[in-house]
Amino acid sequence: MRHYSFPGKAAPSGAWSADEDRLAQLMEVFGPFPKSLLERGTRTERFFDKNGGLLRIPRLHPASLESLIDGAHDGLRRPEDMPKNEVPIFADFLRGMLTLDPANRKSAAEMLEHEWLNS
Repeated sequence: MRHYSFPGKAAPSGAWSADEDRLAQLMEVFGPFPKSLLERGTRTERFFDKNGGLLRIPRLHPASLESLIDGAHDGLRRPEDMPKNEVPIFADFLRGMLTLDPANRKSAAEMLEHEWLNS
């Protein structure tokens, strides 16, 4: 069984694609894509307006990473054996790997030093 953290699902009406939904999900949790990243993108014009908003999904529903980990979201739900008090530090760990701009993500070596792995 596969689990995807941000799976994306096309609208039944065809109003948006699975890729557009995935981008919306990422923006809802991590905020807008950095302008410098959008400027480097080869398909930016296909998905984003000039202000960095999504062309076909204008209304986003912000959510915290912690709320997804501690909620019912299958892809990010905390394991049953993870105490609730670990959620904030685990969320910080994930943010280090999931930062939208790859240039700003933590390296594997940095991640190995993270408090969540070493507590």
